[in-house]
Amino acid sequence: MGLPARRRMTVEEFLAWTPPDDGLRYELVEGFPVGQAWPSTPHGRITANLGIAIGTRLRSGDRPCAPEQGSTLRIDARDTVRAPDLLVRCGKSELEANDPVLAIEVVSPSNTARELSRRRRDYALAGIREVLEVEQDTAEVRAYRLRGEFWVEEGTVRDLGGEVRLESLDLTIPMAEIYRAIPLDEQA
Repeated sequence: MGLPARRRMTVEEFLAWTPPDDGLRYELVEGFPVGQAWPSTPHGRITANLGIAIGTRLRSGDRPCAPEQGSTLRIDARDTVRAPDLLVRCGKSELEANDPVLAIEVVSPSNTARELSRRRRDYALAGIREVLEVEQDTAEVRAYRLRGEFWVEEGTVRDLGGEVRLESLDLTIPMAEIYRAIPLDEQA
């Protein structure tokens, strides 16, 4: 399939769909393919830094979880397929890690508060209880945790000497590790 018809797609149709060669990557949002620009170099580095930091800590603690970069997450109830920048799944073993527990979004200047809120809503439907939103151009990480039916921002770290607490995995990541080799704008 090329360009999507101007009709809703099911998750199955989307997963079988071949996107156009237009330089965009796609997610399915409420039945419609939505194109996004590919990540910038800082965006990609932050995602890689987080994947390495989390993966190393999970392995050293022998935890039955695995980080995934670029994986899709089905939200069937909404005909939506999301692709968080980094997703962590846990299970009985690392090989059987199928339950999503943490989604990480590296926030680009083009992301809107509304879009990020919709993503959190979709992640909750997939069973995720913790979301990190990591700013790309300034050292700032916001941790959101699902408390009952509501997402609550439970910590913002802006200090490169600080640490980000991942409650879902019971570990911390130093901000300096997240932003290693990232040119940052001056802090306000």
